[in-house]
Amino acid sequence: DIAERAEGLRNDAGHPVDRRRRLRIDDEQRGHRRRVRRYCVRVSAIGSQPRAVRIAALIGAAQGIALATYALALVSFEARSTTTGIKGSDLAPGVLVALYLVFALLVFGVTYWFATGRAAARTPFLLIQAFGLVVAQPLFSGDGSKPVAAGIVIASLVALGCALAPSSRRHAP
Repeated sequence: DIAERAEGLRNDAGHPVDRRRRLRIDDEQRGHRRRVRRYCVRVSAIGSQPRAVRIAALIGAAQGIALATYALALVSFEARSTTTGIKGSDLAPGVLVALYLVFALLVFGVTYWFATGRAAARTPFLLIQAFGLVVAQPLFSGDGSKPVAAGIVIASLVALGCALAPSSRRHAP
């Protein structure tokens, strides 16, 4: 009976251990600051990643920039064009531009997550690179765009190789 009362008093008095022997953390204790610091380190950890991860992240960022630039070029083309709609597309130009910009944001997000070591971003990053190869195929069959298609293929293959390299699998912080 005395032991139970002592246990109750210890928990009521703000003892750092609760009944399940877990530490209780008050808002002003140091435990919260360490947790915040860990996430701040994760943001700045891109520069400390292996070379393969940094190269893959650079290529992914360039792909996101290219996609956003293409969306803005569609806006410019639509503004100067006398016909309505984009050739070969059933979507309205505004919807098409919005979709490309959303895809560009997704590419940036997945690339950032991959570069900071999130394991869940590995498969989407690899899929983005595979889609780069799929996009390049019709460009090879078109006229005048073979250098662009070759650049897309080379960039996607390099990013795939870097993302599948053994050093990139162990880069999670």
